[in-house]
Amino acid sequence: MNNLIFSAVFVCALAVPAVAQEQKAADTDAAAIVADCNARKFETRVEIEKDGEKRLTKMKLCAVKDADDASWVRTLEDAKAKIAAHPDISDESKAKIAAEIDAEIAKLQGGQAASVSKPVELPAPVVMDKPVVTATLPPRTPAKPQLTIRCLDSGETGEGSPCTFLQHDTRLTIRSDGDLAGGAKLRFLRRGDPRGELALTGLRQGQSIHSKLPQQLCVGVSNSKVEIQLISSNQVVETFGPYKLLC
Repeated sequence: MNNLIFSAVFVCALAVPAVAQEQKAADTDAAAIVADCNARKFETRVEIEKDGEKRLTKMKLCAVKDADDASWVRTLEDAKAKIAAHPDISDESKAKIAAEIDAEIAKLQGGQAASVSKPVELPAPVVMDKPVVTATLPPRTPAKPQLTIRCLDSGETGEGSPCTFLQHDTRLTIRSDGDLAGGAKLRFLRRGDPRGELALTGLRQGQSIHSKLPQQLCVGVSNSKVEIQLISSNQVVETFGPYKLLC
């Protein structure tokens, strides 16, 4: 799978090896930035549509060393504009990348403070002549576990990248940002039809596991849509996706 690399001073062409060879000398500075992409970086996947064929490639943005927040925001916005104008990138991929870049910019600009729910104040019992009316507590809803799911391509190492597309050989990195209750699991749905489960019992805060996709996801189809549900205390507490499935 080819890589699509952006930097604060360099944007490479998509799927045009000849152009890349002609620009090799001019891209020396940008290549050095990418090689030392430690200060700031942004990674995602791009779907290319050309001559009736679709292909996935990885996009990587790197900031110039010691660049400030304003400079990095300009780099992200410039990359977003170039992606939106590129004729070979699918509309669905453009929309997903735009949303991911907007989220990255929002984090740099402080985002919005998470709202904190106020505790429910129960009314005091109402005392009449004889009967006493007391408040009835609603059924307890299990706390929403914090979970991060990232994707790795075949042969890729590390923690992976945000999941945009799933392929038959995609591997998942599943990290728990809080202790999961007993019986916690992931359920994989293909267009609403359950196609496999993965037990997460015993996964504690900060721990992560790697897993392949259930084989049943790709049985009988070449492409589809997939959602991943987090089940805790026999309830669906979070849904990831939908993701495009390429088999």
